[in-house]
Amino acid sequence: MRISESISKNITESSVGHFLNKFKMKHRRDTFFFEDILANFIKECEKKGYEKEILLLGQKWLDLCLGQTIKPIFKKAPVIFMNSILKQVWINLCLIDDMKTTKKGNVVIIETKGEALTRVMGKNNLMKGAYLGIVNVIFDSKAKLKKASQTKKKCRYVIELSKKPCLHFKAKDKTLYDRLNSQTNKKGPGLKNALKQGIFRLDKKNKIFFRGKHIIAGESTLSHLIGNMDILIESIPKISFEYFSNVIEEESSIEEKLILLKNLLQIMGWGQVTIIENKNSIKLEIRNPPYGLQAEEDNWIFIINCALGYLWLFDKNFKTEKIKNGHKMVSATFSKS
Repeated sequence: MRISESISKNITESSVGHFLNKFKMKHRRDTFFFEDILANFIKECEKKGYEKEILLLGQKWLDLCLGQTIKPIFKKAPVIFMNSILKQVWINLCLIDDMKTTKKGNVVIIETKGEALTRVMGKNNLMKGAYLGIVNVIFDSKAKLKKASQTKKKCRYVIELSKKPCLHFKAKDKTLYDRLNSQTNKKGPGLKNALKQGIFRLDKKNKIFFRGKHIIAGESTLSHLIGNMDILIESIPKISFEYFSNVIEEESSIEEKLILLKNLLQIMGWGQVTIIENKNSIKLEIRNPPYGLQAEEDNWIFIINCALGYLWLFDKNFKTEKIKNGHKMVSATFSKS
């Protein structure tokens, strides 16, 4: 079942600033994001020598996401779970085209086609770590990645299980996570409206695109982990600027560009957005932003720096002057130097 069908059948609930995934596993809040920006950031990190950090990032990301949302009953038949439930969830979210898992003795082999992020940047440690995190949770084993083959079209991961139980990463209590991500004001356009209005488009395989570029869905925890990792955060505005330079019409007015930024963030599930433009500054305020599953503090610097790169479309002198976190609210003020 693809994302468009899941929305029509209310398996996913889409409203302004909010995207709730109710498919099979425990309810959780997902967000959409621009695949190329995330992929190019990971690529830049690995280019600068942070391969080990990115591997751990991927492992922690999926350990947290599955560890807090998977139902215990699924662990009783892990291979069946991966070949049915998890596979369908990821196909539904347009994260893969196909996935097959086999187990031979203490070795788990995962084969994928059309894997998100890898289909953009090719070989990478984020997805190697992600599958290691999946196996850690589902098989409850301190596993080791023995071999990986990655191309933009298909991948193969060979993971060896051990008899030692995995020490999982500390996460938020699911009740706290749900409370932080609950939404009171659901008025306004959501993803369904964006598809009807042509802001986003679906291809023949029901993958979502923004002006020819992939849009992917997923739990927002990854963005918080990136912020807390604090590696090459300063590179994000440039990556964001280069991305939007290729998809945003140059002749659009500043007002039109700001309205589009607001609509994109809201439609993609990042919260209720207000943008206030002054003479030499722009304030971005997000109410009901998506909170992550990690136990550490939530960190919105990744999405804020992406917004800064967007603002460079009409003035590269913009810098982040102040970031303020409040109860279910985050704001950033960008000013010209």
